[in-house]
Amino acid sequence: MPQTLPTVTRTSASERPDAPAIVFGERTTTWRELDAASSRVASGLGASGVVDGSRVAVLSKSTDRFFEIFFGAAKAGAVLVPVNWRLAGPEIEHILADAEAQVLFVGSEFASLVEAARPRLPALHEVIVIDHHSNVDPYRRWTQRFEPIDPQRDLDPDAVALQLYTSGTTGRPKGALITHSYFFENFRLVQRIPSRFCDWDPSEATLVTFPLFHIGGLNWAFMGAVQGCTLLVMPDFDPAAILALLSRYRVPALPLVAAMLQAVLSTVGATETDFGTVRHVVYGAAPIPPALLRRAIDMIGCGFVQTYGMTESTIVTVLDAEDHQLPTIPAMLSVGQPMPEIELEIVDDRGAPVPDGEIGEIIVRTPVLMKGYWRQPDATAEVIKDGWFHTGDAGYLSKDGYLYLKDRVKDTIISGGENIYPAEVENALYEHPSIKEVAVVGVPDDTWGEVPKAFIVPEEGAVLDESALLSHTEQRIARYKLPKHFAVVTALPRTASGKVLRRVLRDQS
Repeated sequence: MPQTLPTVTRTSASERPDAPAIVFGERTTTWRELDAASSRVASGLGASGVVDGSRVAVLSKSTDRFFEIFFGAAKAGAVLVPVNWRLAGPEIEHILADAEAQVLFVGSEFASLVEAARPRLPALHEVIVIDHHSNVDPYRRWTQRFEPIDPQRDLDPDAVALQLYTSGTTGRPKGALITHSYFFENFRLVQRIPSRFCDWDPSEATLVTFPLFHIGGLNWAFMGAVQGCTLLVMPDFDPAAILALLSRYRVPALPLVAAMLQAVLSTVGATETDFGTVRHVVYGAAPIPPALLRRAIDMIGCGFVQTYGMTESTIVTVLDAEDHQLPTIPAMLSVGQPMPEIELEIVDDRGAPVPDGEIGEIIVRTPVLMKGYWRQPDATAEVIKDGWFHTGDAGYLSKDGYLYLKDRVKDTIISGGENIYPAEVENALYEHPSIKEVAVVGVPDDTWGEVPKAFIVPEEGAVLDESALLSHTEQRIARYKLPKHFAVVTALPRTASGKVLRRVLRDQS
């Protein structure tokens, strides 16, 4: 059977029809119900004039309805465009216009935004509102107009299923074209990792903590769905709700970036929570501070796995559970080793490989790769060259094959002709006990061109002394890398995946 997204609901609806597929608040949907609801969506999209390749958008916080639309759009042969609801109105409008979305499913809290933009969206001919707070949900009324007839289309696994817009930390976001096979191939490779951190049983539950407009949330939910697990979906990250779900369901893995993990561990009731079913905590976006890792291992007592990847290529490297052993964490700053079947090289600005230990751009050759950027052949050709994907990230490989990430190439600070990598400065600062979070960016300087500036979130009650911070840091890195400016902030701006928005910090300088 071809591996396409609709096979996921069809298989579980056949094998475990009455088992719970999704839990959203007090609402539970079985696999039979999810398969039927997605077929209603497919029928409705067909009635709306959606054909192969038509763009169907979703602008909503995470919800059980999303999966009906996700699988329903795939059954209809459409390309789903999940839109980041955290973006500003003009950015959302740009994505809908760029994708030429014909149908839009929108959460009620964003309906007025869409209504205001609609005169400038000529391709958009139908808007369906999802309202969980109404006794008569417009979305549910819409689906009930159509029969749950699965169109059983003959889909190509290499056809585009999703159009995911990059986070847009630099410039306007681009639509990465993601195929059906992308999800299945990623799952196949992840299953070969020694810790088998996503090897779950259908009786277990998959906690969906990341937003579903992001590849991290989508991939994680898919890995649970393809194994017939129950998806535990919440509209927003809620540490208290996570603790409550752990008491009711068998959750084998927690997907949490460092900031989320810290929030969960600091929530009232965390020390009394039974984490007994949790076998792994899986994190990404940035290395986890050593002090937080030690605290988390003490409280949860499971294996920790770090992944590094991006929308265009999903997971590239894994720092597996055995690399997180205490008391020694030799690869703490590493993002691990390449996934099975993935080749990775470090190259200079001419594209030539550099020796181990030397910093350059990370490029990968992988069976899991986007088809390109929507209607941007030049941008596609810039990042995919001779089968290699150029990530735009800077890093180096150790002699034993571990990848060390040194930020985006574009985030490199060039001070007096010397390259300074923000992560290097941040990790030196992180070792100071008064620092909870830190981000370093380059700011203009009349003498050196650029100098580092550190934005620091202090630990509660801590008073930061710049001279003490400098004394601490210069024992760990070269003097020319030391921050020339410091700023104390209450929080760092982040993308949905937890990456620090350095552009925002630079704009604040």
